[in-house]
Amino acid sequence: MCARGVISIAVIILCSTAGCGVLNLLPGRTFHQRCGWRAEDYFTDPKVIALCKAIEANDLAEMDRLVKEGADVNAQGKGKMTPLLWAFPDNHLPRFKWLLEHGADPNVVVESDFGSQGNIYAGDSVTHRACETRFDGYFDAVFDHGGDPNLRRTGARGRDATPLVAVITAGGRNRKEKVRRLIAAGADVNG
Repeated sequence: MCARGVISIAVIILCSTAGCGVLNLLPGRTFHQRCGWRAEDYFTDPKVIALCKAIEANDLAEMDRLVKEGADVNAQGKGKMTPLLWAFPDNHLPRFKWLLEHGADPNVVVESDFGSQGNIYAGDSVTHRACETRFDGYFDAVFDHGGDPNLRRTGARGRDATPLVAVITAGGRNRKEKVRRLIAAGADVNG
């Protein structure tokens, strides 16, 4: 067996035991590919499936065309997957922000981890993920477009947390500014 075949088998074994996180080592693959996300596995509406594919391709013109033709930016699929959650990974702010600007709801609480190997948990929302991510602009985009500063995270993650708690525990840059913005938006500091 050639070296390439041995490497391929090793990658398959690692992926089957460690999950999609190991596939992060393979260059040029999207989060969706690494975690085996296929729009057809989550949505039944062909327009929403096409929207998710346009999101993955970072094709804003196609996203615009599909939404004008009736693709629902607030569609909820299996496990409450949404196009906005589909747009969250891979640090592509323009596609994420575009959906928010076109009415996508960041406050949908999901019911699955979607095989994301610790990136998303049942009980999470895009609002919570935006409070914890290091992706520039995601927090502001969510809270510019309807992020609920008092939305509670529930579920298997084991933490009943609000966005304020999520920002504080996640740390990272601009934490003080984010806390100030949440308080100004009405976050319950006692919640």
